[in-house]
Amino acid sequence: MSEKENERLPKEAVEYIEAVIRRMGYRRSVRQEVRQELTAHFADALRGCQSENERQTRAQELIAGFGDVKLLGTLIRRGKKRCRPLWQKALIVTSQAAGLLILLCLLRAGCMYCGRPTISVDYSQWMTEKVRDARDESLNALHEYLKAIDLMQKDMPEQVEKILAYPLTQEKTPEDWAAIEAFLEHEKEAIAAFRAGAAKPFYWNHYQLNAEHGADVNVKVVEKLLPQMSAYKRLALLVARLQIPFSIFKGHDQEAVADTLSLCRFGHHLLSDSTLLEGLVGIAMEALSWQSVNQLLVQQSMSSQNMLQFQQLIESDYDPKSAMMGEWRAEKAFWYDQVQRSFTDDGNGNGRPLPKGTLFVAKDLTDYVRGFVLGFPDRRQAVESIDMMFAESERSKQIHPGHLAEAESLERIMENAGFMQQVGFPAMRKTLEIGWRLRCGQAGLIGTLSICRFEKEQGRLPQDWNELFKQGYLKQIPMDPYSGGPLVYRKTTDGFILYSVGPNFVDDGGVLSTDKNGNERQWGENGDWILWPIKE
Repeated sequence: MSEKENERLPKEAVEYIEAVIRRMGYRRSVRQEVRQELTAHFADALRGCQSENERQTRAQELIAGFGDVKLLGTLIRRGKKRCRPLWQKALIVTSQAAGLLILLCLLRAGCMYCGRPTISVDYSQWMTEKVRDARDESLNALHEYLKAIDLMQKDMPEQVEKILAYPLTQEKTPEDWAAIEAFLEHEKEAIAAFRAGAAKPFYWNHYQLNAEHGADVNVKVVEKLLPQMSAYKRLALLVARLQIPFSIFKGHDQEAVADTLSLCRFGHHLLSDSTLLEGLVGIAMEALSWQSVNQLLVQQSMSSQNMLQFQQLIESDYDPKSAMMGEWRAEKAFWYDQVQRSFTDDGNGNGRPLPKGTLFVAKDLTDYVRGFVLGFPDRRQAVESIDMMFAESERSKQIHPGHLAEAESLERIMENAGFMQQVGFPAMRKTLEIGWRLRCGQAGLIGTLSICRFEKEQGRLPQDWNELFKQGYLKQIPMDPYSGGPLVYRKTTDGFILYSVGPNFVDDGGVLSTDKNGNERQWGENGDWILWPIKE
């Protein structure tokens, strides 16, 4: 009907309607609807006209009344938009927002993928030089330890592996001792190199890898350290579980004492200033050497002078106010290297993140999406976050394990750090927990040595810690990290007991700690940590 009416309209009216429709520039269905409405409006207005002239005059009057084509087309378009259903408006707005978001994400991703890192610092070299501290290479125990590793047999005899799996207190048969003696004969050059390394005053590793542009130094350093640390542990087990017990069995007490001292120094070397991985192995070596000291005390194979020698060595780095861990300068260099490989460099210590760099500045998925839309924090902020993580970790070395509320505040601080920092921080905190446990064992060994030395020289047990301190058997009273006071020392009918209250922070009267299943454990979660006598 509208098409027929349109055919009967004056030419001026038809052209005006089409001009308005073109100016609208809207969907076809809407344009057709408006065309029909305008055509019907003109047809109604012209229906009473008697002549063609009258129709043309009336049409021109209507056109003049409607006004400018451009303005009318714009007004009609706006009116149609306002009349949309609510669901349609919501859908359009949502689609526009989604499109804008996608466009922003594409631009952000393109910006990140187009950037390139600038490798301006060789952090592997930096780590080596920092730890070396300009000392002469001849003072470095590393070379002797590596020589010992090379001299060790690659395959251990089956009988010896079986012996190493024995519990510490298990008696060995004559056949066992014969197998140990034969094995040690083959390993004597490796053990000699180990002893020579332990006699050196310093230790630092060589981290230089000449990494190519874009290579991951962190991964490459770990790839190199893992087999080295594994060989170190094997070397320490060789000395602690075979050489020292065999020396005691043969009555070579001074040799056993000397090797135990070497084992202590080995642990000290690895803990001195190293990566987190080396520090953990150093902790294991320290614990292994202390087992050997306790073994010598049980066997009564140590003279008073030997006890003093061990005590002085262990006291040399005893700090009851701090967890037992080395410096983390080398570990921090890993993080700096990751940042320089994950961000661009503007030449002023700043830059934008590349794809993997976003993991240093976004803490979760919401933060990641916000970064894509509004922009990610820059390189300087990532470095500041890493510095904060290490500063807080260093600070937490000084936090008493019993101060749980303060420790939890550190966790809250790290909640705003990037994903990578949140992943790394708990591992560092776990290492610190081990460091406090090691500090507790260190205090226990110092206390045990001083008590045993007093008994050997005085013919009786001391009354308390004050007597040992006043008579010069102790430089400072051994403290319990889990109580804030001294370790518990008490004389018994057959000797003495020495213990820590442990991580439940309750003095259970010397009842050995247990795990979650109630099984007795030296370092359990409940009960006390018995440091002497050694439990079988």
